[in-house]
Amino acid sequence: MFRRGDSLKHGNKRIWQARFKLEGMTGYKTVSLKTPKYEDAYARAKEWYLRFQQMVREGASLRERTFDQAWHEWFKQMLAEGVWTESRQRWHRNYFKRYFNAYFGRKKLDEITSEFAHGYWTWRKRYWIEGEGVKQLEYNRRWLDEGMAIIEPVSR
Repeated sequence: MFRRGDSLKHGNKRIWQARFKLEGMTGYKTVSLKTPKYEDAYARAKEWYLRFQQMVREGASLRERTFDQAWHEWFKQMLAEGVWTESRQRWHRNYFKRYFNAYFGRKKLDEITSEFAHGYWTWRKRYWIEGEGVKQLEYNRRWLDEGMAIIEPVSR
């Protein structure tokens, strides 16, 4: 446990940090303990250590990855395995750009709670009603209206 040296002006109000080196993990994991009290910080550090230890045992990554990063890794893996046709690859790219990236995007994986994930379907259903899809529908309707005027039958 340590306090950052660049925040000396805060004196004893500086918050504690913890740096962990865990067996089976390369590098270190550093977290803020979000308290200036040593006793509270020590208890939180112990909780973090046990949590990280369990994650490493289960093979989970301690890197702070975003949904976007994880999705792209998965997509590259699927391409490497050659399981999709060109049209299926295009479908997945477009679906990600329109829906997944708009909702999950840069959110860190460890911040995605089950409640937030369940909220995706509500958001997705509303996308074309009050979300970004409305702008696209308006654009498509205008284009169709203009196109329809061009192909109207000519009266004789």
